[in-house]
Amino acid sequence: MVTTDTRVLVLDFDGTVCLGDAPVYAYARLLDEALAAQAGNATMPRVRHVVERYLAAGESGGVAGAAADAGQIPSQEGGADGQAAGATAAGPGAEENGGGQAVRDALEIVANSVDGYEAAERLARSRGIGDAQLSAAYAGSREELASGAIETTAPEGLVELLAGLPEATRVVLVTNAPETGVTQQLEHLGLTQCFDEVITSAGKPAKMGVIVQGLLDRDGLAGHPAALLSVGDIWRNDLAPAAALGCETALIERLAAPDARPTYRAATIEQLYPAIAAWAAESSASSGVTPEEKARAAFDSIAAGLLERPGVDIGPMFGSEGLRIRGKVFAFVGSRGALVVKVPAARADELAAEPARVVERMVMRQRELREWVTAGPGATERWAPLIAEAFAYVDSITP
Repeated sequence: MVTTDTRVLVLDFDGTVCLGDAPVYAYARLLDEALAAQAGNATMPRVRHVVERYLAAGESGGVAGAAADAGQIPSQEGGADGQAAGATAAGPGAEENGGGQAVRDALEIVANSVDGYEAAERLARSRGIGDAQLSAAYAGSREELASGAIETTAPEGLVELLAGLPEATRVVLVTNAPETGVTQQLEHLGLTQCFDEVITSAGKPAKMGVIVQGLLDRDGLAGHPAALLSVGDIWRNDLAPAAALGCETALIERLAAPDARPTYRAATIEQLYPAIAAWAAESSASSGVTPEEKARAAFDSIAAGLLERPGVDIGPMFGSEGLRIRGKVFAFVGSRGALVVKVPAARADELAAEPARVVERMVMRQRELREWVTAGPGATERWAPLIAEAFAYVDSITP
């Protein structure tokens, strides 16, 4: 029976509830084996080697750094999928034969890939691999996943989070991955009982909108799309189709996605737990959670990642609590649920001059503050980049 408290939580699989790079490394390794049979690839950097570099660079700030030192940092001694990183079907150390420039060229080819799978596919296609070989490599990697040969983990605390959601919350897994591998991994990770429904081979992004609309219609939520929250690590696949229907979204931003506009965003799913719990506690018809509480949940999700950095903590600010770096506040949520951040005066001018007027200058006692700006609770998709700017600025000026 549908009630006004019904909620639908949609979760992706790879990179969301199933963590670890071993599956994509297995995919890349199988592509390397296919490439080894083709002339002209023996001296090129391995796909797996490039994918490793790309993912590491994305987590540490960009591909440019990885490309700059390409060929100077040795590969890991062992691969996460069980194969030594320096030995492939193309021969031990094949990536070194191409030299640092070859690795830099390969990183340019995979630049802006949304994940390791896309990076591996781009590089393989550039070397002559076709659809059939790509499909065979992917199927092979999923078979390895199903067999237990590939190690993965579940996010810490996910089972407890899902078990603690209100009873009216339906949890649905939607993934492009085939049933092979998914079923076995859910069992292995202890997540099978966490889902009310599992949809495999979903065909995202093309079919994601139809799937989401079907979930809304089935639970009588077509008039309350915000009662569905989609969580995933790829904006265009997992979240954009849901956002287009008015649903809420939460992005796990392992790799920078500056064009994404999710309701919530964080570097890990664990950092999104407060926002997910607050969303689930709301009623689709009449919310028991105030806008200020919802804004605080969004802020807390972003703050969780920053609080892991040296010198960052929470302290009092204008009757609220704010993020501080070495004792200096750079971001907090105001009394009406608006984000308040400190940025350079020139940057404040730029933000306040934007035509959309999402960001405005903070006003106190009828006076605009030069370095403080606000973004309302209806613009939480802007909060993470604004907080990042504020952190960088205050960190740079604080002894």
